[in-house]
Amino acid sequence: MIEINRHGARVPKVASKTFGVVWPYNSSFVTPVGIWQHEEIGRDMRWRYIEETPFLSPTYNQSEIYYRATNK
Repeated sequence: MIEINRHGARVPKVASKTFGVVWPYNSSFVTPVGIWQHEEIGRDMRWRYIEETPFLSPTYNQSEIYYRATNK
C-alpha cells in the first residue's frame, strides 16, 4: 500500500497580511491551520489502517513502515 501526503498550509511565499496576521517571509513555516491539517491526516490514517482494517499494529513497529521524504 502507498500513501502520499504533503505538509499542511504554509505561510505565503511573499510577505502579506492575512486575517489580521502579518506572516514573515519564509515559506518553510507551517501555519497553525497547517498543523491542524497534518494532525487530521494522522488521525485519519490511524483510523483507516489500524482501527477499521487491522493493516498495522496499534503500537509502532518499525518493520511495518517505510517512509520517504523529498523536497519535490
